[in-house]
Amino acid sequence: MKYILALPRFLFKIYFVLIFFMVMIISYPIFKYWIKRGAQYQKVFLLEKKIAFVLQWLGLVPQKVVSNAGFPSPPYIVIANHNSYLDIVHMYTLVPDFYLFLGKSEILRWPILKIFFKGMNIPVKRGSRKASLEAQKIADEKLKGGNCLIIFPEGGIYKGAPKLSHFKNGAFKLAIENDIPIVPVTFVNNWRLMGDSQLFLDPSGPGISKTIIHESISTVAMNEKDLIALRNNCKEIIEAPLRSKYPKYF
Repeated sequence: MKYILALPRFLFKIYFVLIFFMVMIISYPIFKYWIKRGAQYQKVFLLEKKIAFVLQWLGLVPQKVVSNAGFPSPPYIVIANHNSYLDIVHMYTLVPDFYLFLGKSEILRWPILKIFFKGMNIPVKRGSRKASLEAQKIADEKLKGGNCLIIFPEGGIYKGAPKLSHFKNGAFKLAIENDIPIVPVTFVNNWRLMGDSQLFLDPSGPGISKTIIHESISTVAMNEKDLIALRNNCKEIIEAPLRSKYPKYF
C-alpha cells in the first residue's frame, strides 16, 4: 500500500512547496522593507500570522485546536514536539502573543527564507557550545524584556515520529531562571500531513492539523535541582496523547 501511495504523497509535497514559495516570494519585499527599518517587528509578526493562516488553507492543512487550556500572561515559553515543517507554520496561528523562535542557524543560509528569520528570531549553531551559550544569553535577555519564546526541545525535526526524541535542557533552564511558565503543546498529526523522511514513502497529504494546548506549568520556586524532573514531566505531557492515538508506534 505504501508504494501505491508514494506518488500522491510526493505530488502533495510538491504542491505545498509551490504554494509556500509563491506566498513567500509575494510577501518578501514587504518583509525586507519592514525588517530593515528595525522598529517594524510587530507589523512583521502580524503579517507572518496572516501568511501562516493563508498557507494553512491554500496548502490544504488547516489547524484545529482539539483541546485548549489557554495561555498565561507573557512572558512564557512554548515547547512542542517537532516532527514536521508544518509545526512552525501552525505556531503562528496558535500562539496569540508576540514571540521569537529559538531555532537552527542553518535557516540563515536559505535563500528567501532567511529574511523571515533574521533579526526577529534567535539562531542556534548546532554542535557549537559557545554559540549555544550565546543563544541562551540572548534568549534570557528577550524573556527579561517581556517576550515569549518558542522552543522545540528535541533540537530539530525527529525522524522517529510520533515518538519524541530526547529533550534538551535549554528551555527548562531558561524557564526556571526567569520564573516563567512553560506551555506544552502537542502537534498530534502533523507528522502524517507532512512527513520529513523518505522522499516518496513518508506520510503526506491534505487534512486537518490537530493540536493540543496543555495546561501551563509554573516554575516559580523551582531551582536547578528541579530541571530534570520538569523536563521529563513536560515530555510525558506532550507524548501522552501520541501514545494514546498511535499505540502501535510505542
